[in-house]
Amino acid sequence: MKIALILPSTKILTKLHFLPIGLSYLAAIAQKKGFSVSVFFKKTWKEIAEELEANLDEFNLVGMQTFATNIEQCLSLACWIKERKPDMKIVFGGVHAANFPEDILFNYPVDMIIKGEGEIAFEHILEKISNGNPLTDIPNSIWKEENSLKLSSESSIMHNLDDLPYPAWEFFYREKPISTGHISTFRGCPYNCANCPSRTNEEGTVREYSVSRVIDEMSILSYKYGASSFEFYDETFGLNRSRTLDICKAICSSFKNISWSCYTRVRHVDKELLQSMKASGCKSIFYGVATTRKHLMDILRFHNDLAEVKQKIRLTRETGIKTTVSFLVGIPGEKFSDSVSTIKYGLSLDADRIVFQPCIPFPGSHLYETAKKCGKFIVDDLSKLEGWNKTFFIPQGRSASGINSTLFMAKSLSKIKTFLF
Repeated sequence: MKIALILPSTKILTKLHFLPIGLSYLAAIAQKKGFSVSVFFKKTWKEIAEELEANLDEFNLVGMQTFATNIEQCLSLACWIKERKPDMKIVFGGVHAANFPEDILFNYPVDMIIKGEGEIAFEHILEKISNGNPLTDIPNSIWKEENSLKLSSESSIMHNLDDLPYPAWEFFYREKPISTGHISTFRGCPYNCANCPSRTNEEGTVREYSVSRVIDEMSILSYKYGASSFEFYDETFGLNRSRTLDICKAICSSFKNISWSCYTRVRHVDKELLQSMKASGCKSIFYGVATTRKHLMDILRFHNDLAEVKQKIRLTRETGIKTTVSFLVGIPGEKFSDSVSTIKYGLSLDADRIVFQPCIPFPGSHLYETAKKCGKFIVDDLSKLEGWNKTFFIPQGRSASGINSTLFMAKSLSKIKTFLF
């Protein structure tokens, strides 16, 4: 039996250099169960349709990963497939489909949506497909029966992540050597940021891969695929301080001449940890700060101690690790004076790179609902965005030209600072 796993791309997704780790695990699970797998990645839905045209009848199941930025591509491809093969089973996963199941299942030819983590549900789907049974009563799933939606009574997450097979990297790293290997060291998040669409439908329980599993994945990517640098996908690397120190120690004893980067919050680093990270090859850290204003931090549910931010940025640079610090402009409720405060503060930091980006409230997030009440969207479809630097939302009392001018000023001053200092 044959399965197609698809991540239709858009201009904004094509510009990102990332590995869809979720799809890579599903591909590995399907292979382990004896299924033939084809993966379509970094292509538009029309390009994928052209490739599927000749052998669509060979496939028994199509799974697609959805984001707010590619949902229109996914829906177009689903319609194209069902027109040619009405009995094809189409399953959507990803945060966007999980947040908007009613619209998708009632208006488009999609058979099922997976809500949250997909591996356990996917194994059940494969079993149902193999036995010719209908796609119902699968953990973490939503489907349509007659005129109503059905939600599985069983919700499952992977408790022991080491039980997962290694990702099927061969579908995504097709040219060797690769420049960068991508690794996740845990799942879940203890925070509740307003602009995270995942937090509206997924459990925040943090579960960790063992240190040995992390090193094993890095070893495979290094020796089989030629990776000499790595990017940790964890949204908050260093969340578990003692485990992070163990990972750094294990990297030091397992590899020579590798480098890596990560994303984290300033509250999760200190001098000892930064020194250990540097010794194990950490070259750069991306810190999110977003804003300097307390009322905007409350709206974002993302709080920082500004004195601590300044101290930790300086400490990171003194350790020899490059820093990128990110701020948002155009947050719901933000006034021009708030923007100026954030820009001034950002420029005062001893960082290698300061990034100012427009705030993009993601559909399905709490921030999106807030934004609808106190501003307006100037783009009706995120898939039309050509980059994260494009203005998407305008707070009440501001204008598109005003936000764009503020961003231009902030970016220009940041470039001047980088050039001079």
